[in-house]
Amino acid sequence: MMISEPGCYRGCVVEHAVSMTSSGIPQFEAKLQATEKYDFDTQVWESMQGREDVEIIAYLCMFTKDCKPTFHIDAIKGVFGWDGASLVELDQADFAGVAVQFYVEDNEYEGKVRKKVTRIANFDDAPGNGTIHKLDPEKIKELDNKFAAVLRKLNGGPKPVSAAPAADRPAPLPPKPKKTKAPAEAPAPAPVPAEAPAPAPAPKPPALKPKAAPVAELTYEQAWEKCYNMKAKSVTDDQLAAAFTAAIERICPGRDQDDITGTEWAKIADAVVAEHGVFA
Repeated sequence: MMISEPGCYRGCVVEHAVSMTSSGIPQFEAKLQATEKYDFDTQVWESMQGREDVEIIAYLCMFTKDCKPTFHIDAIKGVFGWDGASLVELDQADFAGVAVQFYVEDNEYEGKVRKKVTRIANFDDAPGNGTIHKLDPEKIKELDNKFAAVLRKLNGGPKPVSAAPAADRPAPLPPKPKKTKAPAEAPAPAPVPAEAPAPAPAPKPPALKPKAAPVAELTYEQAWEKCYNMKAKSVTDDQLAAAFTAAIERICPGRDQDDITGTEWAKIADAVVAEHGVFA
């Protein structure tokens, strides 16, 4: 008898085949037999021994109408060890008795509600039907750093700051003159004997050493702005964002973006401009 309740089950494969949908798309068809059902309230697998409603047929569409693989492809590869190379090999393989976890939901079609297998998983996977699996904060931060350039690009990227029109800018004020005290009346010089020699000229001050040119430093936004303003016309925004992210990983591998220095941001910008800039 067919399974009569929605839920998360696990059991084994009775038989399988590669079939085709009405629109000509390959699908993985499998007859499944449940031995346990998961109780989400008690978080315990409950035996279905003695019950008759333990079987159901899964119809897992493998591709979209434009021939892109669906998520069922990865599930089939993970559960059955299929390498994805051939539908013939998938059809001819022997999966009878392979342990599997599967999810059953109500599905309304043409006014009738039927039970449908919505996905399969490895037998020992943690049940997750209708639940959200959250990553720890450090993992989220790692992903945020890795895709920061792409995310900022989705938000339009740092916008170049344009100068206000001359008419809108107030004329600069002249510098205020410094107040100086009136010079005190100089005392009369003492008489110099006629035979006294002329005083020797004061020595020249030592020459100043030229200052070293300051090392360029940029912020994240300034580095991106430089890359964006200097990119070649043939370079798309997506290509620039990818190159920017790659340069971060190449010059500061594994580093948190908050720890990257201004000098390093400048090097990252120079590297991207060298590859994708107007003069590259």
